[in-house]
Amino acid sequence: MKGLLIANGKMVNAEFYLDRMKAEVYDLVVCADGGANNAYKSGIMPHAIVGDMDSIHPDVREYYESTDVEFQCHPPEKDETDTEIALEYLIGAGCRSLDMFGCLGNRVDHALANVYLLVEMARKGVKARLIDETNELEVLLSSEKIQTKPGEIISLIPLSEKVEEVTLEGFAYPLVKETLNMGYSRGISNIAKGSEAVIEFSRGVLLVGRVKEE
Repeated sequence: MKGLLIANGKMVNAEFYLDRMKAEVYDLVVCADGGANNAYKSGIMPHAIVGDMDSIHPDVREYYESTDVEFQCHPPEKDETDTEIALEYLIGAGCRSLDMFGCLGNRVDHALANVYLLVEMARKGVKARLIDETNELEVLLSSEKIQTKPGEIISLIPLSEKVEEVTLEGFAYPLVKETLNMGYSRGISNIAKGSEAVIEFSRGVLLVGRVKEE
């Protein structure tokens, strides 16, 4: 089951997100509070809106309340962010593959927190991606073959102290059983050579970032 989470971060190009919606098949679409504003601007109809409802615009709320969209309201004083609550909703409904819009943007603290949510999702066996007009981020806990486009920029960033025995195949700059250390930029801006690539490592947490150049 595949889900989509829409958060309250910056989503500038509404057409980009609507095109992604058309290209994917999402079984469940959930907005995290003000993410409903983004959904409304992008012409996306969610199944549910969850959170403390302090960011959703009154006219947007009124519109969605006139539809069959489910509202799940939470108190403003809570331990989880609205994004976490939306993730729990999606996972509880059975989603094991998730795309997340509006999770990167002006607030670096929220963006970093959402990157680390990818780690927790991976540990729960959920394949999750943060997507915006320029970036697509996912976390790997083990080796994986990935689909790529020739010339695509792909960065590998350690989220653990070390990512050990890293071997890269299908990249312009290959590695063979090397260590990527947190705090160093060794894995930044590699380039895919063909339609697939292999990222192998024996231990660690690795952020894989695909970058679309302007």
